[in-house]
Amino acid sequence: MKEKIIHDIEHYINFLNQNGYIISLTFMPTHLKNLFLPLIQYDLHPHMICSYLKANSGTLGRCVSNKKCLQKKDIKKPYYACCYAGVEEFLFPVRYEEQLIVCIHVSGFRGRLKRSSRFMKQTSSLCDERFAELYSELSEDIPSLEQVSSFTEPLAYMLKEFCKYAQIEKETDDVTSKLYYKALHLLYEGEIESWSCTELSKRLNYSESYMRYVFKKSGNISLQTKINQIRLEKAKRFLKYSNESVTQIAFSLGFSDSNYFSTYFKKHTGVSPLAYRKNKKGR
Repeated sequence: MKEKIIHDIEHYINFLNQNGYIISLTFMPTHLKNLFLPLIQYDLHPHMICSYLKANSGTLGRCVSNKKCLQKKDIKKPYYACCYAGVEEFLFPVRYEEQLIVCIHVSGFRGRLKRSSRFMKQTSSLCDERFAELYSELSEDIPSLEQVSSFTEPLAYMLKEFCKYAQIEKETDDVTSKLYYKALHLLYEGEIESWSCTELSKRLNYSESYMRYVFKKSGNISLQTKINQIRLEKAKRFLKYSNESVTQIAFSLGFSDSNYFSTYFKKHTGVSPLAYRKNKKGR
């Protein structure tokens, strides 16, 4: 049952993304957090502007700090807000057994909140002209809270059902699973300088051999294979939901050569990045 719910959640989020509603999840720091490891790929904003800010030296770490502040809140009801860079979004709390477990984000907007413009200008002073270009791509067509609630409520229900069945299975919450979650978080959030076992191990202060063991034990996958999977997942999302060039996407994912990235992408997906984008955006 748990695996079916995971499939349903993934299918539903992907459906919403394909219809223009960009969804991400923030898992709150509760004793249930590690239960959500199968959904960790949604624990980030897929917008190129967010990836840019995470890689930009002037704003490095600000997105993570923003998320940590959110995780300290006990949100009771949905609201509309913006981040430090002026990117606006809806936030919907999901509660299970009277505890806040997940926050659903529907993001990628600009123009409704007065402070957004001020935050955007402040952030611009820390960035190059690329930030302003990416910010201009955010949507000014902002739906109502009622509209967004109509499609987040089914997702909230599925997340609570997943939590219930995951608890029944009593998944292990030991040292290796906690470290596995931290490692995945760093990889998905882009908080490492290079996509390698060496860099990841260095950031977490563990040996490379132990990190490989952690991924085999908790993820039943090799560390390098998981790194490659995440890079491909991010590449696909950027190709589907952004207007970034293939070269810009390649550089954002740590590839020094866009031709190598294209070869790598085609080897693992069967199509070139441009063909993949054309096929997905044409649907």
